[in-house]
Amino acid sequence: LINCYQQSNQIMIDVIDNGPGISEQNLPSIFEPFFTTKPLLGTGLGLSIIKRIIERKNGQLTVNSNSDQTTFTVSFTLS
Repeated sequence: LINCYQQSNQIMIDVIDNGPGISEQNLPSIFEPFFTTKPLLGTGLGLSIIKRIIERKNGQLTVNSNSDQTTFTVSFTLS
């Protein structure tokens, strides 16, 4: 599910996954290059690259996760 909305002077994009969520122990590491919980399926670079691209465009990427759902939020300040 993707939600787009304006909050004050920011454009927000929520990407919501209803999967099992990200464990509390892994959450602090998910934006680190080469961090992966699936070594046979990827390199662990995806989220770190996406975060870097968003930040270079003066945006912010945050995550909120629990056992039912993970939400990644991209925000950009309106000029």
